Amino acid sequence: MDIIKQVILNSLLGVLITATYIGAGFFEQRDYFCPNKTLMWGSIQFPKNIEHVPDIRIYYSGQRIKCEINHDLKRITYAIPDTAHKTQFKMLITDNLEFASEYNVIKYLKVRQNTPYKFFQVDLVRLNPTLCSLEQQFDNDHVTNSQKMNWYIKEYRNTLDKGRIPDDTIIICCKSSYIDKLESIQETTLPTIKIRPDLIQVAGSEKQLHENADELIISLLDYDTIHATMHQEEIRPSSSPKTILSITT
Repeated sequence: MDIIKQVILNSLLGVLITATYIGAGFFEQRDYFCPNKTLMWGSIQFPKNIEHVPDIRIYYSGQRIKCEINHDLKRITYAIPDTAHKTQFKMLITDNLEFASEYNVIKYLKVRQNTPYKFFQVDLVRLNPTLCSLEQQFDNDHVTNSQKMNWYIKEYRNTLDKGRIPDDTIIICCKSSYIDKLESIQETTLPTIKIRPDLIQVAGSEKQLHENADELIISLLDYDTIHATMHQEEIRPSSSPKTILSITT
């Protein structure tokens, strides 16, 4: 019995309790031992005059990202793994992908030739203190200027080398003509993709909008095959900043 107690004691001495802070813009996972402990979420906002939000496929770093559709808010939300707490992301909107292969091996994805696309780089940067001075006078949270962050959004036109898509790009499969702009809402979430307010006119009709979306989803079946599905059944939004204790041995 003494030997058993000693073994248990030695095991407990090898346990390290670590605290991981997850901000309001991240998601909480119940399985804290899985590789993707934190996720950053983003959204696609549709105009209020459509009846139903069309389905959209999103890929990121070899994974097919699960999207949640809210027909009442006319919004799609998604979450991408962010274990490194990145401050720079690339975002591509296009509806026509193709494989670049060599000797029957897929090397990378690219935008099909002569296909329009929108390509953005977003960087989380500290705001210039002079730009924050007026806001700081009315800041009840006592946040210093040096702590204020915002997304700097830059669009690059026709810059993809032969259409090649960088490996770490968030790929939103949608007609680029539907996009109005990217808008920085808060620092803890990716910039919101705003869909044009005249979307129905651009698509021709809401029926045509959904037919186009369905056809695009079908055309992407081969791309779904090479992207692992990111399981998010146990992922829930974190309503407030919190500390999570995880035990590792």
